[in-house]
Amino acid sequence: MHYRYVDIEITFDAVCAMFPGAQSDEEQKHLLGVAGGLARHNRDVWKQAGPYVQTVLVQKIGKMDPNTWGPIRPVVVEVLGEALKAEVHGVSSTYRSVTLSQGSTIPSDALARMRAEAIELLKELYRTASSETEKRQSENALFEADRTPSGSGYSNELLIEILENSTSIVDFFCEVAQTEAYEILQSLEHRLLWMYRRNQGIAGAMAADPNVIKARDALNDSVLRFRDIVNANKGFAVYKTLVGFESVFPPAWDDPEFHYEQETAYRQERIEEFVAEVNETNAEEWFAIIQRCGQTEPDDLATFPIFGEFLKTLGQAKPGIVLGFIDRLDGRLRGFLGVMLSGLVQSDRRADLDAKIAEWLAQEKNLVEMAHYVQLAAEFDQSLLRKILALGIKRKETPVLVQVVSALGRRYGDAPEGLIETVFLPAVEYFNEQHDARWINLIWFIPKERSPLCALTSAQTDVVLKNLLYLRETESHAERVLALLAKSQPEKVFDYFGARLDYSASRGDDDRYEEIPHQFHGLQKSFAGIVDHAVGTVRRWFVAGDPMFQFRGGLLLASSFPGFPEPFARKLQSMVQTGNRDDIEFVVRVMSSYHGEVFLGETCKAVVRALPADDSLLGEVEVILQSTGVVSGEFGFVEVFTKKKQEMADWLADPDVHVRAFAEKYMLFLDRRIAAEQRRSEENIALRKRMYDDPGAGGET
Repeated sequence: MHYRYVDIEITFDAVCAMFPGAQSDEEQKHLLGVAGGLARHNRDVWKQAGPYVQTVLVQKIGKMDPNTWGPIRPVVVEVLGEALKAEVHGVSSTYRSVTLSQGSTIPSDALARMRAEAIELLKELYRTASSETEKRQSENALFEADRTPSGSGYSNELLIEILENSTSIVDFFCEVAQTEAYEILQSLEHRLLWMYRRNQGIAGAMAADPNVIKARDALNDSVLRFRDIVNANKGFAVYKTLVGFESVFPPAWDDPEFHYEQETAYRQERIEEFVAEVNETNAEEWFAIIQRCGQTEPDDLATFPIFGEFLKTLGQAKPGIVLGFIDRLDGRLRGFLGVMLSGLVQSDRRADLDAKIAEWLAQEKNLVEMAHYVQLAAEFDQSLLRKILALGIKRKETPVLVQVVSALGRRYGDAPEGLIETVFLPAVEYFNEQHDARWINLIWFIPKERSPLCALTSAQTDVVLKNLLYLRETESHAERVLALLAKSQPEKVFDYFGARLDYSASRGDDDRYEEIPHQFHGLQKSFAGIVDHAVGTVRRWFVAGDPMFQFRGGLLLASSFPGFPEPFARKLQSMVQTGNRDDIEFVVRVMSSYHGEVFLGETCKAVVRALPADDSLLGEVEVILQSTGVVSGEFGFVEVFTKKKQEMADWLADPDVHVRAFAEKYMLFLDRRIAAEQRRSEENIALRKRMYDDPGAGGET
């Protein structure tokens, strides 16, 4: 039974009452999920009452004082957005399956009234929003009304209603466009372009319906009106050309094949036009435009490339104007100083730029920006990078060191001579003092032929590996760095994980620290040729009876040799053949770090041959053999243990009496496990059948 529908308004009021007092984002997310679930179009409810739940909720919100929306605005927006969706969902289940069903809402006067009222409420929520985030939440909820159901099984009447609702929404944004932020206008135009293109794709019987055509054409007219309004604003037209990746340009409205390559070419042409337009007379107007572009909060690395290209080209073509700008930069725009300098250095005012850089060095200012300039400049200036590094270390300014390492990584291949000793190692030593290894994120991706990591001596590798101890875990970037180091120093990289074990034991904080990764994603290939070193090193760490060894040293070997390659297997078997019990226990603990794979069989046999019949380690061998990975299916364990029993068949023919006796005992154990798992699975199935298929228990959820 759907208890949340017993009293819809009380459920909604309860969520609204709890939401302002939520103690965490997770609690808020849960409450929003409850609100959204209440407003969702449920198949079973629709069969009985149509859009009754959504109507109650929308009317409830409509009666609220808008002044009370503030603390519960996310809840209100979530409910209204769900109510505007045009899909109906349902879930049914049996003892062995869950069926998700989906359909479309059925047009009716009640549905039309509810949708229209929800749209008007969301418009008011948009008008009263106090931040861009709140506006975007309302915008996203509004455009739920524009979405058609998945698939083609919905009526012309529903499509007409969606098109008419969409027209109302676009008309609203036409009204507010002239006072709206560029970032919002940019995303709106992008959204409306795809709406416009979708409308052109209405086909078949729907396209033959004159009412559909009328609604579609009205929506298209509104979309084009919005386009014309926003593009009449010169500032916005320049802004969307220089900033962002969701920009829409005039050719896109007529050419559906106008994609990334065409957009890039269009923008490049506009850059030349913009630069030519800048002069002493309108320099202040353009500085204001540049400031506005620089204020944009970046979503990702695709936000600013064209803007940077414009600033670089402007610096090269109009150096006098840009020199007048650079001392006036503030806030985010200062982050583009390096780009401007990379253009100025290619202009006829190079001497003025050199004087400005000397002035900044003397004043110890703009160090981050100058390091960024070194990274971008056509000619790599090692001397300037070293000066910036020295000042960054002197002032203990980590952002300066970060930008220096970034510049080093990008430019090392251009002039590597001396950079490791004069820039890279001093920077790493600084990060060692800070217990900070995040610099790897700045150079892990550099191709090996251009990476300083591939040119380190043994002693220099030690400095880097010491720093990497401060990484909380060996994630993909760290593994790439270690793989580059291991090209020349695989033994040192392997031993590094032993140092992580020692460092973990000496740490004084309780923060999570992963000593050994559970799995490598390529680094294991670097260890293929050092089997003897790896096994010998880990053997020296081993202490008999250590219950944690399989999660440390054993795990390292299992991660380094995941497929149990032949050289590794031979090495372990040779240790077993010595007859030394500590060596044998070591091998057993290593195998315990695997998951019972069939390739462990021969080494397990070697252990059984080497031990007396009453040795307790034989019990550990049984545990190793019966271990499994992920098991699925109703009779998953039955199938797994049956297969393991089949794998033991050749043990019964082994010439060693100890192996045969062990196999017979272990197979009897497997028979008992198989029978027990068979009974357990059958009982679970019987219980699920009673739970889901008994008419008294109810089959629908």
